[in-house]
Amino acid sequence: DGINVYNYAEVDNYVVTEGDEILVYGEIDFYNGLTEIFPDSIKLISTGNSIPTESVVTALNESTESEFIKIEKVMLVNASQWPASGSNANVDITNGTDTFEPLRI
Repeated sequence: DGINVYNYAEVDNYVVTEGDEILVYGEIDFYNGLTEIFPDSIKLISTGNSIPTESVVTALNESTESEFIKIEKVMLVNASQWPASGSNANVDITNGTDTFEPLRI
């Protein structure tokens, strides 16, 4: 239900802004099982669009993948997994009973 848009360099000087609607042209690829576009052009269609309200969930599974969710009352299993500023990582979280792995930050 989601497509990652990723390029190592700026594309058309576009700066990601919440609420933007964009048109993306590029190469379709797959990364860690997710669909990804490596863009060669990005066109801004509109700005200030409403953002959906998150769904509160108690488990992570295929139905929550790429969805806007909120999971409450969880903590990191290992705080050292948290990525440095400007980086990303997979982290394991727990509600004290179940461990959810990985959560992509």
